[in-house]
Amino acid sequence: MLHSLSQEILYDLLIAYDSYIYAACEDGRIGADWQPVGIEEFYDCEYQNVWKNRKDDDCFFKAEDADC
Repeated sequence: MLHSLSQEILYDLLIAYDSYIYAACEDGRIGADWQPVGIEEFYDCEYQNVWKNRKDDDCFFKAEDADC
């Protein structure tokens, strides 16, 4: 699935995933029972429903009610 994405989308996806992991660290989720989702699940859910609709780069974990 990721093979069919453009280079521009893949680059944005990597930036989004990095922001997701960073936000988890900042939120204290790393080291707890939380584990990040894989990149394909991230693309299908967090990237599509949170990242692309963000108003700022600090969007993850503020949208716990995202539709995923």
